[in-house]
Amino acid sequence: MSNRRFRLPSPALVISMIALTLVLGGTAFAAAASHGDKKADTKLIKKLVPSLSVKHAKTADSAASAANATNATNAANATHATSATSAATASGPATLASGHTEYGTIGSQPPPGGTFAGNEIGDNGQLPFPAPVALDNAHVQTVGADATPSQCPGTADNPTAAPGYICIYPYAEHNDALNDGAIWSSHTGKYGFQMSWSAVANGKAWVFANWAYTAP
Repeated sequence: MSNRRFRLPSPALVISMIALTLVLGGTAFAAAASHGDKKADTKLIKKLVPSLSVKHAKTADSAASAANATNATNAANATHATSATSAATASGPATLASGHTEYGTIGSQPPPGGTFAGNEIGDNGQLPFPAPVALDNAHVQTVGADATPSQCPGTADNPTAAPGYICIYPYAEHNDALNDGAIWSSHTGKYGFQMSWSAVANGKAWVFANWAYTAP
């Protein structure tokens, strides 16, 4: 019969195993831990291994606290990284979907001292969502000037436009003659348009309008 005797594990080994268990506990342990819990852990360690000193128990607590702090830092870093990625990939709006309509206003009132008979005024309008195809002069129409009912069947209070058209509906005018809707200098564009009008006589003059654009 063997006379070999089994020895209890050393205090250092016990501390290592306890610290490893606490670290593997992860964030779930971190969420539940409190000052009172740490005291309970210290008492439990001393009860299970009486030969351990309070100093050793505190060492185990320190290891657990360090692990918890690391887990919290990693979680925070992961959140910040996700936010940074979202900001880096953000972009402007896509083009307006086919069949959808967007709206806006356009117009101006130049200073009376600079508005003389026959002076042309060009007001610029911007599309909140770019047009899916480039616009030209023939597809920017002003009601009361160059628009037809089939292109622009709406009103200033309820602006509408046939697919592919921008329709401008003046609702306030003074001392003016409407010219046309345009993409200036015969260019094409997806982002904006112009409304042209002229002063009839010297002095105050203005034009204000609502517009609608429907994507083809």
